Formats: sequence, structure tokens, C-alpha cells
Amino acid sequence: MYSTVHVMNTIFFYIGEKKPHHFHLSIARKICKEKNYTLKLIRRLPPPSLNPVLEIKQLYDLSKLPSADIYFIEGLQGTFYLARWLGIINKNTKTINIIAEPLIFLDDPPNAKWWLLKNIPIFKSMLKKALMENSLNIIVGNMYVETLKKEFGVDRYVGMPAGIADHLYISLKKIRPNLSSNRIVMLASLLSKDRIKWKGIDLARAIMDEVVKINPNLKLEVIGEYLPEIKEEYETEYFRFVGFKTNLVSSLKDYALALSLGYGDAFPVASLETMLAGIPTITSNKIGTSEVAKKASKDLVIDYFNLSDAIDKILNYFKLDLKKREELSLKVRKVATQYKESEIIDKYIKLENLQDFLEA
Repeated sequence: MYSTVHVMNTIFFYIGEKKPHHFHLSIARKICKEKNYTLKLIRRLPPPSLNPVLEIKQLYDLSKLPSADIYFIEGLQGTFYLARWLGIINKNTKTINIIAEPLIFLDDPPNAKWWLLKNIPIFKSMLKKALMENSLNIIVGNMYVETLKKEFGVDRYVGMPAGIADHLYISLKKIRPNLSSNRIVMLASLLSKDRIKWKGIDLARAIMDEVVKINPNLKLEVIGEYLPEIKEEYETEYFRFVGFKTNLVSSLKDYALALSLGYGDAFPVASLETMLAGIPTITSNKIGTSEVAKKASKDLVIDYFNLSDAIDKILNYFKLDLKKREELSLKVRKVATQYKESEIIDKYIKLENLQDFLEA
């Protein structure tokens, strides 16, 4: 049974990882401002455990939490949905699900947890109820909208592109990247092994292994936090992990090309940031921002499953003269200017289905 203690005029934001994604947090803050609510951050829930004793303890702890007017769930948090399905969390409380890493909707989910949710009837039923009953789904990007509708019957959703944080937006537009250099950049937070494929690190390393055989001057650097074991497995002389940079704007000016080669990353802001910085950005066709890159040039989108396609497009880019690189730089910057965080949120927060849900 759920707690009878209720916190009025409050949204509980269940954090998906170590800290909330800036864009998701901005959406929640905007809703709070619209409704004059308070926002309370709740630490990330542990995933459902195969250990029954541990799982019972996790569910018991949840049952002691007070309820709020709205739950804001960042990512598909199985423990929350299980608790709600069992009635440990009040099913009548409105829930907004932020779906930005919809790995479950890929044909071959990359780990057992996602495979269970997709293929085992009881888990799939639990997820379907979570996404349907008194819930609104904010799907970041449009790649998986049709799958959500077809597989789970979801009919209450808002498809919303991500946006670049306002404090970075102006600074990134001022960058003049060194397009004549031989340096390539990837922006990726790698604090779990799931993210290797999700962010395309494995694919990027495989590509660079071949690229440097033809152009040994090329170097790729990954900016972002990482697990030491990921660095140990993937780092080479031409594929380096340089860690988190406090001054991203200053760092990006050194690169001629960016890669965003994820598998299932719904609408990665990182690729928008590199494009706004004027760095031509090659994306995989398995991430939402491929539709942005394609507006600048079809040569900036690779087939995730075609290694030679990626190798050719990277090598061909570095064969371009500086003038053509500069033309491409202007094109990617132009398409990325449409993705300022505050403008995106202001536009989509006014959509009728979102307003109807909040007012019901």
C-alpha cells in the first residue's frame, strides 16, 4: 500500500542517472513555473533486482515515500513502474515519462534488462500500463514515436526535439573551429558500459582503426567523463579519452570534424552543440539528430551497419579543400540554430495534449 502522506503542489523528479539531464530538468522547471509548483529531485531508483530480498526492500522503501501531484520520470525506471503496477505507488498520481534513451524500441536491445522489457509478456504488460495509465510521454526526438504507438498503444505523447542550453548557445555560435586540422572529436559521457554502444564508442574505434591506415595523421579525442575500464579497452594513440572539460567552448575550437555515431540515442544534444560550433558532424542513422545533419548534407549521415560507408565519408571529408569545409561548417551551424533550449521548451509546452494532461 502506498503512503497516505501527500505533498501538495509539488513535482517529484526521479533522476535517471547520477544527475539530471539539463534539458529534462529545464522541462520540469518550466512546468513548475506554469503551474506554480515546487520541484523536488529524487535520487535515481536502483533497477529491479533478481534478488527477491533486495527487491522487496527497494519496494518497501518506495512505499514510505510521500506522494506528489506529478511524478516526472527521467528514463524508463523499472523499479518505479513495478511499484506503481503493484499499487505501492499511487496509480492515480499523474506521471510524465521522459523517453530519451529508448533502447527498448530497437530491434536488438543491447542488454538483458531491455530485452526482458521488450519480449517477456508480464514485463511488457507492466511497461504498457506505466506508459498508458494516467501518464503522458514526452518522447525526445521522433525516431520511436511509431514504435511506441504500435507496440504499446501509446496515444498520449509529445514528440519534442532536445535543445542546446541557453548559456552555451551564444558561446558556441561564436566559435571558429580549426577546420584545417586533422583532429576529430566525440562528446560522450561514459559512466556505464551500456553507453559504449549507445554513444557509438565501439563503432568509432572500429572506424578509426581503418581510417588511420589510409590517413595516419588523423586523431580522435573523446571529451566527457568515462569509466577507467572503458578507456583501458578502447584507447589507442589515435583514439584518446581526454576527460570532462570545464570549458567546452574553448576546447571545441581545435577540431575539424565531429562524430556522433550512437545506437538508440534519441536526440543527443552533443551533436547539436558541435554543429552549432560550426564543426561538421557525421551522425549515424540510428540517432534522432541524423535528421538535423541531413539538412546540411546527406554526406553527414552514415548507415550504422555499413562500416565502409562511415570510413569513406570521413576520409572524403578530409580530402575537401578548406573552402568546401567552411561551406559545410556554415550549413551545419545554420541548421543547429533552430535548437535553442528555451525556445524549444516554450514552443512544445503549449501543445494541447500536454496542457490538457496538466489541467485534467
